[in-house]
Amino acid sequence: NESLQDIAAPRFQVLVGVLRAWMSGAGQRTDEIKPGLGAASIRDEAGNQVVLMRSVVEYCAEKTNVQKFAIECRNALAKSECLRNALWLNGRRDRNAADFYMIYEYAEKDLGSSKQITSLLGLSGNDLKSLRKSTNNLAPLDGGRHATGAEGVDWSLAQQQEFIARFLKGWIRYRALDTQCA
Repeated sequence: NESLQDIAAPRFQVLVGVLRAWMSGAGQRTDEIKPGLGAASIRDEAGNQVVLMRSVVEYCAEKTNVQKFAIECRNALAKSECLRNALWLNGRRDRNAADFYMIYEYAEKDLGSSKQITSLLGLSGNDLKSLRKSTNNLAPLDGGRHATGAEGVDWSLAQQQEFIARFLKGWIRYRALDTQCA
């Protein structure tokens, strides 16, 4: 028998991964706060911070962007174990370039070739090339995945994190709407 902790821990990590897909700076754990940077923002992409003062019926009747995204996540996760594994990786503490590239590899396993990924998720081939180049060549102390960071990189680790959030959001939306995979 699995204990409740054995069941809850991976689910919580997937939830943190979902939160980070919704907004790359969200879900930052206290132990991940870098000195001088502070905690992650509680504002949306447009800089808005909203407090709702409404009845429960009103609040539940009109879905916010977060609620819509949560529904998409639930539907997508039911259809793809690869996506669930990728979100688990995205929920890890101290994510690095290797984690981001493994997320791409899970997408490749789920969706097919890089051409299919770019087509289905609305990305450019240059985005995937920049991810590959950056994850392979970022210096190890900067979160790179190889022993030497010999060549130049297109994206810093923070830029890779931003891309992966967009990447996962697109993958979630694709799987949530996919009627072929149920």
